[in-house]
Amino acid sequence: MTKEEELQRESNFIMLIRRLIIGAFIILGIVLIKTNLVNIPWAFIVWLIFWLLTTFPFEIALKKIKEQKSIENANFLYFVLECLFLTIGIHYIGGISWWGGIFYSITIIFAHFMLPRKKATNLTLIAVFIFFNGLVMLEFFNIIPHFSSFGTKPHNDILYVASTLFMTDFFLMFLAGVLGVFSSALKKKKKEIELAMDQTEEEKMVLEVKVNARTRETRDFANELENKVSERTANLEKRIKELEKFSHLTKGREEKLVELEKEAERIKTSLYSTKRV
Repeated sequence: MTKEEELQRESNFIMLIRRLIIGAFIILGIVLIKTNLVNIPWAFIVWLIFWLLTTFPFEIALKKIKEQKSIENANFLYFVLECLFLTIGIHYIGGISWWGGIFYSITIIFAHFMLPRKKATNLTLIAVFIFFNGLVMLEFFNIIPHFSSFGTKPHNDILYVASTLFMTDFFLMFLAGVLGVFSSALKKKKKEIELAMDQTEEEKMVLEVKVNARTRETRDFANELENKVSERTANLEKRIKELEKFSHLTKGREEKLVELEKEAERIKTSLYSTKRV
């Protein structure tokens, strides 16, 4: 699997988790509205549904991208867009009156797993100091209205605003730092594993080459041995035929010698008989 394919697979997995989280927010928001526990406008639910719908065209567009750098840039742009959606949602549910800024942690966590550390850090800075801090300042100076979900409106209290900004910013930046270290260590370990797998694959290929070479040598030796055996067998068969032929000739000569000896003995006996007479 190439790095581009692996990045595409990770993007699809993060997209699935994102949809599940948004769906959970939609269900929770509807429950809170129906039970009147929190003063949340229906526009918030519409915003969540719209956010959910944006994930589908983005996923389709992402599948058409083949280069790793382009995939990372596309994810970065969508994370920025997601921070904008979060800012709108935090605004409508009165998130600056409480720890609504922690919702950015979802995007920050996803970003540190999907993006290089530098891009993930840049996204964290954008989410914290541009979107959330900007929203707080806009509501503090009454440039945009504040929507309260709990009946209180401390967004004009300078001490509350300052403490909220400090705690939320500190939490998000601390989270980004921890995730950055964890993500770097994880990516380093992943790279080491990939390197070890590449070395193992290389060693496997070398071993296969050696095995093939040894197999070829063994096959050549076996063929050579077979040729020698065949040659020796042919020579042996030839020698056996020669010996059989020689044996046949020798046997004929022995029979003739026996006959000659008998004839000589017969002549000798005949001569001896003639002398006596």
